[in-house]
Amino acid sequence: MKAMLRRTSEEQADDVWILQADIKINLNTYEVYVHDTRANLTPTEFKVSLPIQ
Repeated sequence: MKAMLRRTSEEQADDVWILQADIKINLNTYEVYVHDTRANLTPTEFKVSLPIQ
């Protein structure tokens, strides 16, 4: 159990987020939240949601 908790906290510490107004994008888990509600995106939709770099 301790190892599982340790892995979970390590993963969360490495998360990279893009925050823009009411949109949050997690680059590690490929999750997008709009107004704190998770958006179910396809891989292509996720790529399109990223800001131009």
